[in-house]
Amino acid sequence: MGYAVGTACYESQAEAEAVYFGTVSPSVSGSTVTQYVLDAGVWKLNRYDTTTGSMVLQSSTTAFSLFPTCSNADRVMDGITLGWLVAGVLFTAYSLKLLRRAL
Repeated sequence: MGYAVGTACYESQAEAEAVYFGTVSPSVSGSTVTQYVLDAGVWKLNRYDTTTGSMVLQSSTTAFSLFPTCSNADRVMDGITLGWLVAGVLFTAYSLKLLRRAL
């Protein structure tokens, strides 16, 4: 069992969190900068105040993530099912072509 982020399936929650939180750009709102930071293996949402000209940490909260589960085996089975569907359509088209030639 893995963790889904977008269309990718990652084996561990740490990998999924690294991809999810690592791709979020810092946001600026007035004199506040908000960004995700990895601190000692834990992702935190830090808010900084920039009114003094330097970044002063206002608050830091542990980021919580809940990713949907995924399985690579399910994806393989979906691919096999789709492959058999395409093969069935091709077989039907070829059979109709042969039947048309026979008549």
